[in-house]
Amino acid sequence: MDAGTGSRACWRPCRALLFDKDGTIINFRLMWLSWCREVIGALSGGYRAALVEKSLDAWGVDLALGRIEPDGYLAIGTTAELRGSLAGRLAEEGCSPEKTGPDVAEAMRHAYRAVEEKNLIRPIAGVAEAIAELHRRGYRLAVVTTDDTQKAAAHLRLMELDPYFEVVLGCDRVVRCKPAPDLALEACRLLGVQPAEAAVIGDTAADMQMARSAGAACAVGVASGVTTVEALAVEADIVLESAAAMIEAG
Repeated sequence: MDAGTGSRACWRPCRALLFDKDGTIINFRLMWLSWCREVIGALSGGYRAALVEKSLDAWGVDLALGRIEPDGYLAIGTTAELRGSLAGRLAEEGCSPEKTGPDVAEAMRHAYRAVEEKNLIRPIAGVAEAIAELHRRGYRLAVVTTDDTQKAAAHLRLMELDPYFEVVLGCDRVVRCKPAPDLALEACRLLGVQPAEAAVIGDTAADMQMARSAGAACAVGVASGVTTVEALAVEADIVLESAAAMIEAG
């Protein structure tokens, strides 16, 4: 599966590989749908569970159908956007605006702890082995994610992947998040490479657009997250089933 035979293994001549985290390294649905359920449970003491679940449409989530919109806040939003959008939706439903912000923030913190304790942060099949092999081949590796930097680093440690990544960057470390180029440009600066020497690997159109706007050499779309192959192919140089296929194709 690729977006054009001329694009096959377009990352091969690159010096650096910049990976998105959720849906690219981490099993997105296992972690984040469970995380959403934990948020609902944490808020159920002060809010009706059905109301909170309905309000998750602010994140582009339909738990009943297990659907996540690829351009919704859960897929590409920052922590602040997640917190603010859910708090705002609950306020629109008649809940106290003074309470919703702090309550949602605490529920989100609870949910992060819960998914860690329940071992729900797991790599996509074959991706951990691929990352280890790409590192062995001499690529400089970085993570560029809409999540907070500290949380992203903690997730990599839980999966025992942190030794492979020289740089871990979240949106709390840049002025503009995806699809702006800031994360990719800062990762390249910290790695000491030019953007034209780097490839971006991600599961959303925002990842591919970030690669383009940063002047990256290659945009690798992976269909292991929330975006369809067809939607990724519009923006990507190549589309793979997952990052695990980079070893076979490269």
